[in-house]
Amino acid sequence: MYKIYSEHFVLPPGFAKKFLLFMKLTAMLLFLAFMQVSARSLAQTVTLSERNVTLTTIFEQIRNQTGYDFAYTTATIQSAKSVTIDVKNMELSEVLQN
Repeated sequence: MYKIYSEHFVLPPGFAKKFLLFMKLTAMLLFLAFMQVSARSLAQTVTLSERNVTLTTIFEQIRNQTGYDFAYTTATIQSAKSVTIDVKNMELSEVLQN
């Protein structure tokens, strides 16, 4: 009474190989894209040479070079002394620690 028509549910010949190849290529492209983003984020270098400027000016220049924003209160910045900085191609983390 009931017939199972398996021919209608089978994919066309060669479809599985093409699909797997497509999946492998997609995975490889995603992997390469993620590695590029990772390498770019690690390579943040800063070059600054300023004398007797406020911290606000320093933070603005770092933001222009790296794209990182800083959060600070105006009271903290106003109470800070003028800063002299001279760095060339230093990593952002080293500049902020000094």
